[in-house]
Amino acid sequence: MMINHILYKGNINRELTVEYVYSFISDHANLKPTISSNGNGYLNIHSYFGIRIQEKYGKNHKMWITAKQYWTMISMLKKAVTLMTDNLYKLYPNIGSASFQVDQIALERFQSEKSLYSNNISIQPSIWFDQTDQPYPAIEINTVGSTIKITFEDALGLVEMFQNFDPNAFGINLLRLIGKVE
Repeated sequence: MMINHILYKGNINRELTVEYVYSFISDHANLKPTISSNGNGYLNIHSYFGIRIQEKYGKNHKMWITAKQYWTMISMLKKAVTLMTDNLYKLYPNIGSASFQVDQIALERFQSEKSLYSNNISIQPSIWFDQTDQPYPAIEINTVGSTIKITFEDALGLVEMFQNFDPNAFGINLLRLIGKVE
């Protein structure tokens, strides 16, 4: 059984969704069941969750962050937001004006010098364009086979949300909700 819950909808990119996906496994040949007993009255709970990030402008981009990658990705996203905040006016000198432009040289230098990489995930500053070709500062996240751009404003909201979100506790609460644990 799969349980999906939308955690975040984009403010700038209204097609951006961040979804928590939990798999409840009761019988599978290659995986331990989600809930098992060790015989002495204790339950073992194996969390099978992931985060799906998708946005639909232009192409339908999807990214899957596994439970193993979750903490690394969240830490890197927070660090990327901090780095971009500290260098926002160097990368995007006239941000907020009607003639928004990007210092392409500063952006490329920043991407090569301060790009973050760990656990098959890379994060770097970028530019996101809406359907009217209006540019916005963005963070580009790359995993094996997937690339997604999140506007800087949406990335700020995601970092705030993830700082207060525990996927394991959320999964246990979901199990309580469907009556699998007390």
